[in-house]
Amino acid sequence: MRVLALGIVLAATSVARAEPFVELGGGLTVPLTDDTYTSYIDPSANLFARFGGGGPTIGGMASVEWSPLAADSSFLSFNRFRILGHIVVHHLVAPKVELTARAGAGLDILHEHAQLDVLGTRFEGSDTDVGLALEFGGGIWFSVGAGSTQVGAELALPISYHSKTGNPNNPNDPNNATFDFTGLDLDVLAAVRLRL
Repeated sequence: MRVLALGIVLAATSVARAEPFVELGGGLTVPLTDDTYTSYIDPSANLFARFGGGGPTIGGMASVEWSPLAADSSFLSFNRFRILGHIVVHHLVAPKVELTARAGAGLDILHEHAQLDVLGTRFEGSDTDVGLALEFGGGIWFSVGAGSTQVGAELALPISYHSKTGNPNNPNDPNNATFDFTGLDLDVLAAVRLRL
């Protein structure tokens, strides 16, 4: 939790300094591990919004991400929301080309919805769990036009840790689901950055 607090403080203080920016983008999330996580989740789309600021080399950023996770089941659906604070390092390698690296921590909010129709009877329920989110990523950004707009591509490794166990007397109760896994994904992302 100290890492989370430090990341949020750095992101918030950096935004108040010079060179603020906003990023909007999305991409593909590919589950890598663990077995519990990958047995339920298939490759999925995601969308994100970020804002940050700081100096020309190091700064901070806050991000919000939504992934409608593709369930490996016809009667389950998952939505994941991630809220993180990041430390970001920028390195200009050419006048209009910049490399970035980032590390973040925050909250991973996973919502499950189950719906099954059997002989005209509908069984339905949902549950939500809040876990720990970590993320490491890097990318390349290209300035376009006058330089206040950049387009970029990133690779990231989102990590999510959940340790909620459901009701042992009724393990199939969708209103009291078990979220007990450590998930690791590979994100392939594209975005637009606007320097304000």
